[in-house]
Amino acid sequence: MSTDIAYELHSFSSGRWKIQGFFDDRDLALSEAHRMEEARRFPAVRVVEERFDPATGGYKSRTVYRSSTVDQHNESALKERADTRREVQATRSARTEAAAKPGKPESSSPALTMIALKAVLLFALGFAAIWAINHYAGA
Repeated sequence: MSTDIAYELHSFSSGRWKIQGFFDDRDLALSEAHRMEEARRFPAVRVVEERFDPATGGYKSRTVYRSSTVDQHNESALKERADTRREVQATRSARTEAAAKPGKPESSSPALTMIALKAVLLFALGFAAIWAINHYAGA
């Protein structure tokens, strides 16, 4: 019955998968896939199980192992993203706790003062620009 199963070792190169070898033993195929992965000669490797189906007279394929440099990069990026999300949540909850504590309410008057000062400065610069245009244009 074990002769009805074969394992193909594929490598990805130049935009296509290429068969590198055939194996009867799953562990041997996986071992060779790991060896090829460590050699970093191919950007991706996979092991495909080919199982003979007597009812249909054909083979059914399924991938039993797949690895690529992109997978490793994606895994590290997901881990970094999760760490960042945890930091944001911790900061957010600390800010919420600080806002919930009774105490002196924060004053927004310095912010309003800066906005008013910027508005007055913008108005003065606009008025000076219009005056200069009219004065030098001879109007």
